[in-house]
Amino acid sequence: LRGDSYRSLLKWTSAIADYKSAMAIDPEDQKAKEGLPLAEAKISVEKKSGNLDKNSEKPRSEKHG
Repeated sequence: LRGDSYRSLLKWTSAIADYKSAMAIDPEDQKAKEGLPLAEAKISVEKKSGNLDKNSEKPRSEKHG
């Protein structure tokens, strides 16, 4: 799934959107059902910690340049 790729790139918002799109097409998509809560949990932790850059989906510590 594309959501898995976004998640590996730390693009939480894109991953969540893609998992939701996949589940809209196939509510029984096991990869989407597993990946969605993982991405949602990660973005929640990043937001609570203040580590998520407001202008990016990536945690501040992961940004380069």
